[in-house]
Amino acid sequence: MSHGTARPLVSIVTVCLNSEEHLEQTIASVRGQTYDNIEYIVVDGGSEDATLDILRRNEGGISRWISEPDEGIYDAMNKGLALCRGELIGMINSDDWYLPTSVEEVVKASLEHPDVDVFFGDLLVFYRDGRYMETIAGSLAGLRRDMTLNHPTCFMKRAGLDGEVFRTDLRLASDYELMLRLRRAGATFHHVARPLACYRTGGKSFDHRLRYRELYAVRREYKLISEGGYRMRMALLPLTVLIARCEERVLGMTFKGRPSKSLLAVDRRFKAWLKRMLRLE
Repeated sequence: MSHGTARPLVSIVTVCLNSEEHLEQTIASVRGQTYDNIEYIVVDGGSEDATLDILRRNEGGISRWISEPDEGIYDAMNKGLALCRGELIGMINSDDWYLPTSVEEVVKASLEHPDVDVFFGDLLVFYRDGRYMETIAGSLAGLRRDMTLNHPTCFMKRAGLDGEVFRTDLRLASDYELMLRLRRAGATFHHVARPLACYRTGGKSFDHRLRYRELYAVRREYKLISEGGYRMRMALLPLTVLIARCEERVLGMTFKGRPSKSLLAVDRRFKAWLKRMLRLE
């Protein structure tokens, strides 16, 4: 592994816990990159399923892995970041995977834009069973409202990351808070306008209520919404959660063949209308 401007070392971190179902696909996507100057680090939270067997079986493609209890996903991410030596750092979770040329595309962009601190791209979204759902374009303009940079596609310059990078008092919105913090500090961002990563939906334990509570709290902290706007959103939180759960239910339906694009379009238009009506944006 070499450092240098022509072929910078890229560190990739995966955090996992009882991830036997999809971890091997994530590892294979890192090992199959067309760019080969990669340091791959896996941080396991003390899995009790076959995750450790998968890690041992793939040790030849992993630079370093550790398995020990942690204080949550962002604590695990901080552990992984502390081990990174690369000039660029990407993080891909154990349910997600990269496209084959993703790292090569990011390295190319970093050489063309040496003053940029954070690179992000578009995200391919898949149902839990592997069927394609939609493509979500990364957007810096939308960052005032939500984490619109598509976290699995993000690569950051290590030079701008010091100490505990992710806040561990947040359980679901720390990646969003980090991007707001970096932007406030003057970091520059660049959109690599092509899909870089694939995201699998349908995590059974996802807590919509907690996500929105933290999202609104972070937006208030960064003065992206007023105190009155925060109180209004919290009052409407049950309705917001209900909408999210209904969407999850509808889009999680089993379709024959490809998912219905018309249904997705209707869903997006309905959410946009509802947000305007409730003045949530």
